Order: sequence, then structure tokens, then C-alpha cells
Amino acid sequence: MCGIIASFGNYSKSKIIQSTEVIKHRGPDDTQYLFLDNFGCGFVRLSIVDIEGGTQPISNEDNTIFLVCNGEIYNYKDLFYELKKTHTFKTNSDAEIILHLYEDQGEKCIDNLEGMYAFIIYDSVKNKIIAGRDHIGIKPLFYKINKDSVYFSSELKVYDVTVPDNKVSLIEKQVFGFVLNTSETIFKDIKQIKPNSVLSIYADFSTSIYESEHNFKDESLEDCLLSAVETHLINSDVEVGIALSGGLDSSLISALCKQIKPNIKTFVISNRKDSEDVYYASLLAKKYDFDHTELILKRHSHIKDFNYVLDYILNDDGLGAFENIGDLAVFLFYKEVSKYVKVILSGDGADELLGGYWMHKKPLGFKDKLIARSNSSKFNTLLSTVFPEDNEALGRLHVLDILFDLALPNYHLWTLDRCSMRFGVESRVPYLDIKVINNIVKRDVRDRIGKKLLMPLYKKYLPDEIINRNKYGFVDAFREMEKDR
Repeated sequence: MCGIIASFGNYSKSKIIQSTEVIKHRGPDDTQYLFLDNFGCGFVRLSIVDIEGGTQPISNEDNTIFLVCNGEIYNYKDLFYELKKTHTFKTNSDAEIILHLYEDQGEKCIDNLEGMYAFIIYDSVKNKIIAGRDHIGIKPLFYKINKDSVYFSSELKVYDVTVPDNKVSLIEKQVFGFVLNTSETIFKDIKQIKPNSVLSIYADFSTSIYESEHNFKDESLEDCLLSAVETHLINSDVEVGIALSGGLDSSLISALCKQIKPNIKTFVISNRKDSEDVYYASLLAKKYDFDHTELILKRHSHIKDFNYVLDYILNDDGLGAFENIGDLAVFLFYKEVSKYVKVILSGDGADELLGGYWMHKKPLGFKDKLIARSNSSKFNTLLSTVFPEDNEALGRLHVLDILFDLALPNYHLWTLDRCSMRFGVESRVPYLDIKVINNIVKRDVRDRIGKKLLMPLYKKYLPDEIINRNKYGFVDAFREMEKDR
């Protein structure tokens, strides 16, 4: 996991160096620069795979094509065996796979990638730059096209912007809490690379977009999840831990990890020893004999972090991150867990993918809550566009689409990335593995709502006490303690 700064065209070397320092927290292990005639970049590295030899940028055999990549390619070993027949590799890192796939397939290289990633390739022969992003937007990548250059960054805080000026996005954020376009931000001139796509920018700064198409063979959901957990767990040259809240999603991931690797490290956070999260996480840890750590914060000690957290997140994006104390809990979890491991698996994404929130079951109630935020005809028009019918069944479909396709990349994953990377921790999300998603989205929407598809696996791997516990948001104990202040 890393951080990228890059510019194509007329660029400032000092600006790249300055911007790279701003995102240094994303990659505390190494900093590298590359300055060519039409391309310059800075790269900060969190060393996870090929710790000694995986320095970036990486170039091809004749040093005409250059790559920087933030993230992990989970199927890189399979791709390596085929690519090494015709290519000479300079590293053992997963990222170099992308470089040689691009040489063979151009922009369609992402059709073969399974992972979480954002990458930039500079092709000096064709004098163009391409930028790609994973299938659901787990890893961020922003860009701004000027009259004589384009500027890329892993975080928004490096851009010289202070006042949001994208009126449409601001209205969407005020109503929904996130922007409804995965290519936009609240700043008019700053865009995101759309998930599951490659953006090509040419010497005249014209652009084209390729959207990926993945085809996978049919497998059972259990096999898909086991495969995802295995690749997320073993593709690391450093120790991997698990965020275990004692809820259904993180508990299932932990139980599946146990099938692959014994004595896995698990972590739970709370600000009181007797919280539900601590109790249920301990229950599962004892059942599976995990190497379990309870991160218990002193009463109200986290409050002193809040202003810093708010400033850090809002200076980056303002797209809805840190809407509530639960987001602070995520931030504090990665702050504490960074003292133990550099990679964490979590159960994030399951609620959005499998309809686990109250809004999925009561979509019209969700619509009413959004209407309560409205104060003009513009808001009401927006809501009627997103929720075109007052129909409970259709409403479930709308909510499922909104929370998975839009809220997930533009709020939840955004917050997860900033919270974990602030402390140099790579957060991996097996439920959002591309094969798992492909397996689930083909199902009837009625089976997705309420996590019905996972119930057989819950019953197979988890104790009844966890299956039957009330749904409990991540570290609700933090909210409870705040009420007592």
C-alpha cells in the first residue's frame, strides 16, 4: 500500500516533491522520485510484498514504460507464470505484473487484474499516460487536467483548493452524505478515476476511457469467499491481522482465516472492557484459539483526537468522511493496531453488498429520512430521481444500488482508506473481492437483502450466540460513552 503523486506534461519538480511529503504517511518505508521530460512522479511505499526489491517506480525491459501502483494484485502469482515466458522481471513484486500486462494488452490489462489498486503508467514511446483503478474503488486516485499538464494524487489534500465549487456534488452530499458520481468530487476541476476503468490521456490532453469486463467461472459463494480470504491472507511478506468486532461479518472472515492459517492475530477495540464487541470477539477468539488483543481505550481519551481527525479528513476531501463518532472509532482502531501489524483484514463491505442495513429493509423510511434533510425543490428533484417510485420492493433495489455502487466507494471505502493509511496500515476487504462480488450481484435481489446468502456459512462456522446477537454498529460503545458525558 502506497501513495502516488504524478504529473504528465509541463510539471514542477519542486511541487511534486512538496506534494509527496504531504502524503508521506501513506508509505513510511520508502520515498522515490522519477523526473523525465514529460513525466514526473513521487512515490511513498508501505512495504508489504517483496520488501527489499519492490521499489517503485518500475520500468519495463528497455526503460520506455514506467509504473507506479498503490495497492495489491492478489492473482499476481498466477499471472507471473504466464508473463515470464516473454518478459524479464526486475522485481518479485505484485505491481510489476501490471507493467508487462500493459505491454501485451494495453488498457485492457485491467481485465486480468484481481485486487485493490490504483496505478499510473507513463508510455514514453506513445507519449501518453494511463491511470487505472480497481473494480469497486477500494484505492483512491484523483486528477486535475490543466491547459498544459495533468496532475495525479492519491489524496485530495495536495491540491490548492479550499472552497468546494461543484454545486451538483454539494447538493448530493448534503442530501445523501456522499457524491452520487464516482468520477466527481466536490471540487469542479478535480476528478476521480472511475472504478473498474482505465483513463488514457494523450499528448494534446484529449482523453479516452476503457471500462473493464471480467468473466469468471461459476463457483459456490463459500469457495469464492475461501479463495478471497486465502489470497488476502497469504499475499504478504509481513504479518497479517484481522479486525474482529464479534459481529457476523468480521467473525466469518476470522473463522475462514482459521481454515488457512492457524494462530492468526485478531484485534477488537472499545473504550470499555464490558462492551458487546469485546465480549463476542473474545467468545470467537476462544473458540478458534486466535492470538487475540483487546485494544481498550481510557474513558474519553479519544475525544482529544477528534479535532485532529476532523481536520485531517476534511482537508483531504469533505465528501462525507467522519459523519459520526463511528468513523472516529475506525480511525482510532487503525491508530492502535498500527503498533502491532501492517496489514489488516476486515469485514467491511458486506453490509453494502448483502443488504445488511436497516435502510435495505425499510427503503421508504430511508427516503423519508432523506426528505427531512431537504430544504429546496432541488433536493426534492434529486430524491425523486434516485427514488422514482413509492414502492417498497423497488425501493429495496434502489437502496441496494445506491449504497453499494455509490456510498461504498464515495464514503465508506474513502474513510477506510484515509483512516488506515494515515497510520501506515493496509486494510484488505475480502467481501469486496471481485469474484465474491461477481457471485453475489447475479443473485435475486430478494436473496441479497438481509444477508440471506451468508446464513448457511454463519451456521457452519459461527456459534449460535454470535449468529443471534443484535446488530451492533462498529464500536457502538463509543456512542454510548459519548451520551454519558
